[in-house]
Amino acid sequence: MKKAYLHIGVEKTGTSTIQSFLAKNRGALEQQGFLYPEAPGKLNHIGLTILASDNRDQFYDLLPFGRVTPDADLNLYPAQMLMELNDEVRKSACHTVVFSNEHLSSRIRAAKAITLLRDTLLSIADAVEVIVYLRRQDEALLSEYSTSVKNGNTKRFALQPHHLIKYNYADLLDRWSAVFGREHMDIRLFEREAFENGDLINDFLQAIRCPHGEAFKRVPPQNVSLDVVCLEYLRRLNKYLPAFVDKRRNMERGYIHAQLAAISIGEKPQLGSEEADEILNQFEASNRDVATRYLNRQDGRLFATSPERSLKNNLVVSDEDMAFKVGAALWRRMRRVR
Repeated sequence: MKKAYLHIGVEKTGTSTIQSFLAKNRGALEQQGFLYPEAPGKLNHIGLTILASDNRDQFYDLLPFGRVTPDADLNLYPAQMLMELNDEVRKSACHTVVFSNEHLSSRIRAAKAITLLRDTLLSIADAVEVIVYLRRQDEALLSEYSTSVKNGNTKRFALQPHHLIKYNYADLLDRWSAVFGREHMDIRLFEREAFENGDLINDFLQAIRCPHGEAFKRVPPQNVSLDVVCLEYLRRLNKYLPAFVDKRRNMERGYIHAQLAAISIGEKPQLGSEEADEILNQFEASNRDVATRYLNRQDGRLFATSPERSLKNNLVVSDEDMAFKVGAALWRRMRRVR
């Protein structure tokens, strides 16, 4: 009997770190009986999201993360991917298949699409368990902002209407549990206090019932945020160095971000405590609903932590010499690298 675990995110909950760990340890995992297949994507299983979507054109921005070329016909891709996936699973002696793609939680919303995904996975495995991590919304939004700047965003941080939909965890869980069944949903909190032994990877291994083995190679945290000065520098620079869909044309952006990360040792971005409270107030009813209905917490409290008091928003950097200071640091860094 084969079992499958489907990790759907949510975004900004260490998904890149989890996926990097799974990909780096494919061999060690297989020795334990766990297959992390390559057919839907070598690192990130974007192929599952493309498969389930009824509007595949919206995924061209994600193609570099999967085994899909930019000129691929996304209407023909799912059948080929499934054929390769079935062949990969059939040849494997593993008792468990692990899938991971955070875009499933954010971009796949229709019951029909989720049902298609469930039926596809049940043709591969006898049972499917869904794993989802939830993060406090103010922290998730700040992390999302940092990633958006890395990807070319030029706008300042602001709560947008679509965020109220994306981070409504009660609606998200209701959609997926309606198809997979509440008993097949493993809901976890993205808080160090909630992790197994305070470690995200240990927590995920526990979720998939995989023993912690010494053979596993650890990976450093992925997508670490820039400090607030470098982040603001990059946001302003994006106006003159736009992002491109073409992976090769984006290499220069990736290089600059890597160099900024290397000199990024200052204060991390933070929201003001009042601003964080205002964001959480928008999700208070949803979070209470999740805590009581899904986690059986009578006090209605979903997250153990709260925004720190008396913090001020530091995202607006007013230093007129900022560009020169960062530019000088980059220059010294690149001279050392060279």
